[in-house]
Amino acid sequence: MLNRKVVLETENIEKKFPGVTALKGVNFGLRKGEIKGLLGKNGAGKSTLVKILAGLEKKTKGEISFFGKKEEPTSVQDSENLGFRFVSQEPVLMNDLSVAENIEFREKSLKKSFGVVNWAEIYREAKEKITKTGFELDPKMEVRYLTVPERQILLFLREVTSSNARIIALDEVTTSLSSAERKKLYEVIHREAQNGKSFIYISHELNEIFEICDTVTVIRDGKVTLAGEVKNLKLFDLEKAIVGEEVKKIQSVKSHRRNQDKVLIVKNVSNEKITDISFNLYKGEILGVYGLRSSGRTELLKTIFGLLPVEKGKIIYRNERIENNSFSQRNSKGIGFVPEDREIGIFFNLPIRDNVLMGAWKRICGKLGLFINKRKQEKLFKDIINKLSLYAPSPNIEVTYLSGGNKQKAMIGRCFAGNSRVYLFDEVSKGIDIGVKYEVYKIMRDLVSCGNSIIFTSSDVDEIISIPDRVIVLMKGQVMRIIPREEISEEKLMRYANGLI
Repeated sequence: MLNRKVVLETENIEKKFPGVTALKGVNFGLRKGEIKGLLGKNGAGKSTLVKILAGLEKKTKGEISFFGKKEEPTSVQDSENLGFRFVSQEPVLMNDLSVAENIEFREKSLKKSFGVVNWAEIYREAKEKITKTGFELDPKMEVRYLTVPERQILLFLREVTSSNARIIALDEVTTSLSSAERKKLYEVIHREAQNGKSFIYISHELNEIFEICDTVTVIRDGKVTLAGEVKNLKLFDLEKAIVGEEVKKIQSVKSHRRNQDKVLIVKNVSNEKITDISFNLYKGEILGVYGLRSSGRTELLKTIFGLLPVEKGKIIYRNERIENNSFSQRNSKGIGFVPEDREIGIFFNLPIRDNVLMGAWKRICGKLGLFINKRKQEKLFKDIINKLSLYAPSPNIEVTYLSGGNKQKAMIGRCFAGNSRVYLFDEVSKGIDIGVKYEVYKIMRDLVSCGNSIIFTSSDVDEIISIPDRVIVLMKGQVMRIIPREEISEEKLMRYANGLI
């Protein structure tokens, strides 16, 4: 690796925004065929560095070299002409066009014969590229009908197979993918790296770094805190470089107790997505839900919250049947929901204060409910951001400008503001850095210590093993097993998730 040609290098890069310095003299290098991990907490500066390389931001100071020549990319077009591609964690595609059109438009022009678009050639080339990566997508399907994972896969293969792509930055591209899809993606990256392409791999999942990367660079507070070959590092080294202090293990998150008071009873509940599901949720309990893709994890939480109908069975919350209540009625009774996809849960054009307090109007309005009590509003908002360690420079800042971790805390804060007693967390730690993950785990522990109850889904096996008091394992919408805390293991989770009872 050390003998390979340097394809990208930054020297003493500095980036200043009003009131903050995002990058403080960052030196970063990438060689031909190298897969380099880029790590850091939300707000550490890693995304700013990549945006500068992609021409989305202008550096304040420093130098950038592509393939040994100093360059100054000031637009996406500039960076793309240099062979740089950026794949974000939130796929932006042309929804009205087909998969094939999205792929081939990447090449700037469509195949034509006598001035007429050669659609047969376009679909053939797109099919070849899809087959080459090992994924399965219909070239003729409109992008609007693709699932979130399929959209992420499309964006990935579109950029990786682009004829001029030489350096590819991947930002949290596996977040929505299944383990099998991740494996395919890793195989594509390794194969393309062997063919001479170079990769910058951004991830909050540290185990991925050891599985796929040759080297790693960690940025904390705008500075490089660690740079080296992955084979010479351990997980602890990365955690310490990212967080800045020794990271405590999450075993203490478990409540280690379960009150016998039932706060939620799900009995023989079925709909199109789940079948005959029954379980009880107890006061002060953290109940995990685990399963592979299409197991029904998300659908179970949506059914409890009222976003999916109960076609059969009943849901009893605090001795009251609620299966026929709307989701707003369930929310007002004390059931809060944090969805997997923050994009559908947050109102990005509204201030952080309005997002957090959206479900708390009864608490902040006067007796007639006509006017907001500003004093109550400000006090409640301040109490919530303090308890959740939610960083908001101003109550009026739009949520779109917050980090991923703070957006997630805003969603939890909304449940908190609504006086929720049961919290439904769908992949609540997905896409946030390790430091914020531990803060979220602490929030969960504090919630149950006050008598609240939590049902949470996770595709992270370590998380499912470490946090809950019990785990429901689902497969194809059915309960395979409910495992008590003392019996939870990776072997059992995988066995039941695959239907091997």
